Amino acid sequence: MGHLSFTELEWVEIIEPRTRERMYANLLTGECVWDPPQGVRIKRAGEDQWWELFDPNTSRFYYYSASSQRTVWHRPRDCDIIPLAKLQTLKQRADAQSGTTQQQHRRRRASADSSPGRGSAVSTSSSLDQDLADKQPSGAVEGER
Repeated sequence: MGHLSFTELEWVEIIEPRTRERMYANLLTGECVWDPPQGVRIKRAGEDQWWELFDPNTSRFYYYSASSQRTVWHRPRDCDIIPLAKLQTLKQRADAQSGTTQQQHRRRRASADSSPGRGSAVSTSSSLDQDLADKQPSGAVEGER
């Protein structure tokens, strides 16, 4: 099976961690939607899909497998790595431009105790962000490198 280069890929199918529903993320714009976008190439979720995320507390990348719900610090081999850290960066930039402070954002995150699911609007500030933050590898210590 050939792996697509992410330079030629915009949309990826991912599994929302809490509801286990399929959703679609645009790696270039940060847009997230529940229904597959029409007329574009989509990288489908598979058992060997890992998400690359960034932990700002340690300034390190970490990896999360939606199928096994495992999180590790070291880049897995022989699998598809989806660079969702790009979405984190796009979202942070959008928050900064809209004037949203980190403190306000944290309060919103703390009050979100369940995923909105398919019936609600999806944005990059959805419960997915909190779930991604929750998936950091165990043993993460601030300042550890």
